[in-house]
Amino acid sequence: MKAGISPTAFPIYGCAAADAQAVGLHRINPAALEHPVTLEHTFVCITENGTQVDQELTLRYLSLTARLAVALICFERYCRAHQLITHEIKVFLDYLWDFPIVNGPLSFRAWERQQPDLVTVGLGGDIPDTYLVWLHDAGISSDTFRRLVEHTVEIIYGSFYAAADDEEAHMHLQHVLAITEQNENISGLLSQFSQSRFIDRQGWGIPLSEAERDGWRVRAKATDA
Repeated sequence: MKAGISPTAFPIYGCAAADAQAVGLHRINPAALEHPVTLEHTFVCITENGTQVDQELTLRYLSLTARLAVALICFERYCRAHQLITHEIKVFLDYLWDFPIVNGPLSFRAWERQQPDLVTVGLGGDIPDTYLVWLHDAGISSDTFRRLVEHTVEIIYGSFYAAADDEEAHMHLQHVLAITEQNENISGLLSQFSQSRFIDRQGWGIPLSEAERDGWRVRAKATDA
């Protein structure tokens, strides 16, 4: 996926709803739960009744927007662990954290116009030489960092031109978890995003208010590894 997206092609706005098989609902099997439930009640059982559900199935239940949130938290943890704290990374994180409150073509265009350099890197652009300096100081290879940025960005950018791609977004999130070594540290996060479901708004989840988005960030820090 390259930069320069046409908002008229953005499936959040005006696309017909996909059917259940197309959005991957068949992959979550309620019969596999200790107490069988419908898909809509899966997260109720996780958060209120303590039923354990395979983490991968839980991630598949989340909207692309919520999967991006999980990736951003893992990305930030990785950077802090490597003492990689730069203005460019803060701008990158803040920009992508603004995506959950984008709501409508005008809002999308305004958001897209603010695209920072690191998103461009994630879409195939060159890493600026100044970034290579602080990556070297942090002991992170440019290849590893590029892959981390790319997979984080593509969780949502990979679906901007067509219907929300469950498989591709899941693949990118799995790469983020592997690179950041956070696969064992995200279980406490998942219930925070349970209301943002893949079955809503063609895979993107219901729009968030600014307060709800801020709540995601605050609650996520409370479960930080």
